[in-house]
Formats: sequence, structure tokens, C-alpha cells
Amino acid sequence: MGRECKVLIVDDEFITRQGISHMIMWEQEGFSIVGEASNGQEGIEMIEKYQPDIVLADIVMPVLNGIEFSMILQEKYPNIKLIILSSYDNFEYVRTTLLNGAVDYVLKPTLNPEILLRALKKACGSNTRQWEKAQELMIRHLQKNGFEKLGTFYLEQEVFFCVINYKKPDEIFLIETLKEGAEKAGKVAENLFLVLSNGFTEFSGIRDIYEKEVKQALEQKFYFADKFLIEQREYITKEAERFRYEEYAELLKKHQFSQAMVLLKDYMEYLCRCRYDAYQCKNLFKNLLYNLLMEMEKCGVKSEELRRLYFKKTDKTESAKEFLLCCREITEELDDMVSECRHNEDSRIEEMKEYIKTHYKERLELADLAEEFSFNYHYISSYFNQHMQEGFSGYLNMVRIEKSCQLLKDSSMPISAVSMEVGYSDHGYYCRIFKKLKGETPSQYRRKSRTEEGNW
Repeated sequence: MGRECKVLIVDDEFITRQGISHMIMWEQEGFSIVGEASNGQEGIEMIEKYQPDIVLADIVMPVLNGIEFSMILQEKYPNIKLIILSSYDNFEYVRTTLLNGAVDYVLKPTLNPEILLRALKKACGSNTRQWEKAQELMIRHLQKNGFEKLGTFYLEQEVFFCVINYKKPDEIFLIETLKEGAEKAGKVAENLFLVLSNGFTEFSGIRDIYEKEVKQALEQKFYFADKFLIEQREYITKEAERFRYEEYAELLKKHQFSQAMVLLKDYMEYLCRCRYDAYQCKNLFKNLLYNLLMEMEKCGVKSEELRRLYFKKTDKTESAKEFLLCCREITEELDDMVSECRHNEDSRIEEMKEYIKTHYKERLELADLAEEFSFNYHYISSYFNQHMQEGFSGYLNMVRIEKSCQLLKDSSMPISAVSMEVGYSDHGYYCRIFKKLKGETPSQYRRKSRTEEGNW
């Protein structure tokens, strides 16, 4: 019989489905049951999923009856052979389904292994004869003409594909013949795909069946852009390890952008080695890039404009090679921006510090300073927290206390007046901060400094 025929059973009676599924030794006879459906609508859905060669369907079913079912099958799946199951010999019902393309019918009350097997072999036999004849013609055609006159099918996005059927013994000959032919064809028609299969049994309805295969090939083209002939075994992808999100988030939080970009770029290279789904690969890159740009915005980078530019550039890539080059170019550009921003940022921070040293007497708020010097509040707060023991307030206290030390040494102003002069309205608070930073009270500091000057 050749290859194994796939069978779908459609009947609303569970007992009937079970009886049929256990009536013969399916695999031994060259058949396999790919599924069971309890009504016609469910049967149509399972046909779309499993693409059976033969359907055994009851003529009386809920939702979608056998006649309606046979009409849909004839219209959408003319290559599938339909065998009708009937509980009574109703000629009109049977005649209608036969006109709609059913190849045989069997009566449930008289159904036995012999009758079932005969009907199945009849249905599968017609497929097999068509398949063998078509296969022989195809081999002779290839030997004589190569690709020049093979039929093609049109797919969306101006993609053409041609389906070549073969038997296992012809595989080596085909692959060697196709390698040369595919290369020539590829130079003429960039969007031509060749699908090799040893699985279909007739040429009618091939387009519907193989569109899925070609779309899968289009996805794989991302990883085989330079190849004209891709065998299905090359589609195999490896299980990808999870991205180190926690580490990436921590690097962004600390504004260690260069290290974060290395982590991002390395992971994209790893996904491409695993032949990860191209669409998901691009989406993941864009999501991680978005997080990076949002953090860089806190350093003055205009993220929205860059996001649009980089997302469009990423979406345009058509191969893994182009995609990885795009990733490298984007991260290198951003790395240069980070260096430039760091330089500008350092200058602005120094300006801010000078401003604080000049305006220390005033009531200074970090939010106001951030706005004045074009800093993101959270970023500048983080900067002071990293570089000063107690953040911005600690830095401001340090500046004020140093100024008060100068006044304590060089003037005879009362200590309460000194505290007011350097920006403290609460004298007690000033004294506590002074002792915390200098290890002694303002009066102790004044006495000691005057004693030292006197000794001098």
C-alpha cells in the first residue's frame, strides 16, 4: 500500500466510535486513526488540524449533518476521501453524499472488520494509484527538464512555491539534482521556494496543505538566507535558556548601560544559534531595548525618537545575519551616546555642585535642582545616594557645615547666628549635624581653632 493512510472518525455516538477504533488492527493494515470527532463542525476543525487522508462520517449528526459535512469537504478538501456511515439504507441521503464526493458508504448494522477494511482500502487505493502515477511523472520530468516547467503556486507577499513529491529511494538523486537547480532558480526568482515531500497522495488540494509548510520555510529563511534548498531536518531548533532579566534590570538601575548592552547583544547571538523563532526574537530584542532606552532617558537621551527609529530598523531585517548586525549597530550607537552623555552629565553635576556651594543658604530641594539642570529626579537622587553617605541632604549638610566652620573661625558671630547664616533655621538641629560630621560641638570647634591660632 505504500505510506500509512491517516483516518478521522466523525460520529456523535461514542460507542460507535469506540467500536470502529477497535474493529481492525489499524497500523498492521497500513492505517492510523489521527482523531475522533463527535459532530460535523468538530470534524471540520480536526481535518484542518490533522489533514487526514480518509474520513469516516455518520450521515446523521448534530451541529453539522453528513450531507452538509460532505459538501464542505468536497469544496475545501477535495483530496480527502469520505466514507459515509449510515444506520439505515436511505438511498436519497446516500446518493446526495456520493454526488458530493463520498467514495463509499457502509451500513452500521452490518458493519464488520471485513466490510470496514474493504471500504478503507478502496479509498486509500485510489489515492495510492494517483500518487504513484504522479510520482513517476515527476521523476521523469525532473530528469528531462529540471525545474523549467514545474508548476508553481502563488502565496502572499509575492512568494511562489512548487511542491515536489518523491519516494524515499529517490531522495539522494532529488537532493543532488535540486541543489544545482535551486541555485539557478534562486538567482532568477528570489522568492521561489521548493517543498520536497514524500507525504501527499494526490495533486488536488496541494496548495492548502503546503501553504503551512511554505510559511514555515519563510520563517526558516531567516536562518538560511544564503541557501537555495533547505531540508526539513534543518528546521530543528534548540531549547533556549531564559534571559537573565534580574541581572539586566540591576545593571539598568545602576546605569551600567555598557554592561547591559553586552548582555543583550550576547543573548541575541545565542538565540540565533538556537534558531529561535524570528518574530519572537525581534520582539524580545525590542522589549529589552525599550527598557534600556527608558533608563537612558533619565540621563538625557531622547528615547521616543530612538525607539521608533530602532524598532523600524529591527523589523526590516530579513535574516539572522542582518538582525545581529542591526543589534551590534544599535548597541554601538547607544554606547557612544552613553559616553557622550556621561561627559555632559559629569559637567552638569559639577555645575550643580557649584550652584549648591553658592546658594547653600537658601532652601534647596533636589526636585527643583533636577529641573534646573535638566536631570531626571530619580537619576540625580540615585547619583547622590551612590556618591554621598546620606545622599543629597548629606552633601548639602557637608557644604553648610564647612561654611559654618569658616565663620566660627573667622568671626565672633554667635553660634545661633552662624547656624542661621548657613541655612539652618533650627539651631539644635545644626548642632547635632555639626557634631555628627566633625565629632565635636560648634563651641568646642571654635575654642580649639582659636587656641590653635593663638599658639601659632
